[in-house]
Amino acid sequence: MRSSYFKKILVLTLTLLLCISVFTACSAKDKQIVLSNNISQQAKAEENEISEKVKEGNKYLSEGKYEQARTIYENAISIDKGNKNTYLEIKDSYIEAGRLDDAFYIIKLAIENKVDTDSMKEQLEAIKKKFQVVNLTGSVNQNEYFKLPEAAAFKINNVDTKVDINWNISSIDTSNPGTYTFEGTAQEYERPIKFVLTVKKAVSNQPGNIAAQNAGSNSKTGVSEQNITDKVKDYIINGQGNKPEAGKLQWSKNFLNSVDIVSLYKKYKAAGGNGQDVESFAKYMTMNAPIPGNWKEMFEKDLYNTYGQKVTRLEYLGGDMYQAYIDNNGSEVPYVAVSSRTGYFHG
Repeated sequence: MRSSYFKKILVLTLTLLLCISVFTACSAKDKQIVLSNNISQQAKAEENEISEKVKEGNKYLSEGKYEQARTIYENAISIDKGNKNTYLEIKDSYIEAGRLDDAFYIIKLAIENKVDTDSMKEQLEAIKKKFQVVNLTGSVNQNEYFKLPEAAAFKINNVDTKVDINWNISSIDTSNPGTYTFEGTAQEYERPIKFVLTVKKAVSNQPGNIAAQNAGSNSKTGVSEQNITDKVKDYIINGQGNKPEAGKLQWSKNFLNSVDIVSLYKKYKAAGGNGQDVESFAKYMTMNAPIPGNWKEMFEKDLYNTYGQKVTRLEYLGGDMYQAYIDNNGSEVPYVAVSSRTGYFHG
């Protein structure tokens, strides 16, 4: 009797535990289904919101309201920065509207956000191939100093825009008459740029004219190996005030102080240079000074002291020019171009 009673209690207990287990399992499963449905619904809502934003941006684009279109497009991207299709759809809209520079900007944004980087870089190169080369021209007399422009105005999305330029060379030899072509890149938009320079043959000066020129320039008198260092430094740092920026010889003071100026001065005179013409020697020095072995360390120190930025990478551009990159909120971005010879940088 007692044994039968305990068996009934045991059966009831096991049955109760089984029901609880089944109920709990069902409940967990139901929660999973609900959670999965919520995630799916949220993703669908985001897709719909992005789609509506892109449509709104397209409407502004078709109306020629480019600033509004960019703002809306950027809002669409911000909803899900990892959505590759959003970037590509906006890029296609820009290309269809003939806005190559805006399409380029959107793909660069995708790369900055680390979205399928390799594929996006291919997209970027495809857009760059569609860019027309910007052609610039200039002329200079033989043996005169000439500096390529640091910036130029040309059409970006059919609007005249002033853009900084990175050239593949920092100094130009004008000793031989002829036509020379130099290549560069617009910093922000990466447009290819060509500069065709005509060096015109010098006309022989009459002896009387040379004497008058020498008499009329304080920088051409009283120069010797004993004072050339002070004179050329003073000219480069203080003596170019009346020249336009594009015509000035630009040096970092630290780089300038590292040059063995007297040795260069001797070579300059041995090559036939006018030892009394400080300006002419300064041009010679800017083109021929040896590149310091520790130029990278010197430049990095100058950049940090000037802007508080640390260099993450240096990319060779050609000649003695390099592109310096910095870290900007986790993304590596180009910051300034620097001459490894003179230490002068601009961005």
